[in-house]
Amino acid sequence: MTAQLETCDKCAAPGAKWVAANCLCVNHANELLLPILERHITAESFDGIGRLVGDLQPHYGVCVGELQCDRCGATWSDRVGSACPWCEESAARLVIEQRDQLLDGPLPGEALNSWAARLAHGVLSGILEQHVARRRLEAVTRGTLAA
Repeated sequence: MTAQLETCDKCAAPGAKWVAANCLCVNHANELLLPILERHITAESFDGIGRLVGDLQPHYGVCVGELQCDRCGATWSDRVGSACPWCEESAARLVIEQRDQLLDGPLPGEALNSWAARLAHGVLSGILEQHVARRRLEAVTRGTLAA
């Protein structure tokens, strides 16, 4: 008895990848996943600048006024054109959280090669150093989660 291959849920081609509960062929899997995998958030995504939304407040200093971030919408008082403190903090926190999640190992039910691809993406995004990712991958493939 030969094993029957699943067929793509969108066409009759042989299935190559399960995405959620859908069996997809290579073309449909790439069509769905590549735009997601190509996106990444970097610190530059959080480079908000304070734009004047109220009156200047000269009693607080030269060019100080009510500002609103052009990226996240946060408001604060500072010099016109200053960097958004919320964006700066969010960028730093995001990088730390993403790095920690990657180093935790594969997610429950995640294939090792999928996690390895996420590690590689982390290196390309600047979240992880290559030698750290490689050491972690080797530790997980040896079955020791301690790096």
